[in-house]
Amino acid sequence: ADTMSTADFDGIDTTGVSDSAVGLQAAITATRSQGGDKRTLHWKKGTYKVNAGLILGSNQHIVFEPGVEIDATGLPNETTSLFTAANQVGVYLEGNGALLTGARATAVIEGTSAGIYLYGSDNILVRDFNIVDFATDGITVSGDNAASGPCTNVRIEGCDCYNNRRNGLSIIHAKGVEVVGGRYRSSNGAPSGPWAGIDVEPNANN
Repeated sequence: ADTMSTADFDGIDTTGVSDSAVGLQAAITATRSQGGDKRTLHWKKGTYKVNAGLILGSNQHIVFEPGVEIDATGLPNETTSLFTAANQVGVYLEGNGALLTGARATAVIEGTSAGIYLYGSDNILVRDFNIVDFATDGITVSGDNAASGPCTNVRIEGCDCYNNRRNGLSIIHAKGVEVVGGRYRSSNGAPSGPWAGIDVEPNANN
């Protein structure tokens, strides 16, 4: 069965006034697929204030309605990303033009604060997001040479990442990343850069 879930948004502020991080995390956690059933979180149109990072799990499918805006200018520091998938399998994010706005205005160090941060995760789709003003990257794809390993089988499609402090898209440690369309531009402001649209790092064994 494929269950579209919107009831999880009951009580969550869609006007951008109150911090919605706790309610949004509960909705995300509740709609991870369990027992083989496919469950899709249907993210309602609106403006959301988010002052804490949101953690994605395995078998996570989120479809954003057109018109979603997430104000993450209140993220607490440069090491907190808006969405993080670490050591997960099967994460699908369908943005439909969702606007994610980060906390570059309060950033000092370069850090690891991205709009979407993927680490050691497999079978990932990120499609059609506008990601702006994050303290580090719009999107980071990374991992390690130990237990987590690199990210594998990642598709990033139709995203517009601009005015982020380090790069629009950083591919640091990965195998099998496909970038389709989109724009990655106007990176600036981090202490050491490289201020690229797309930065593919020459790490060994990637």
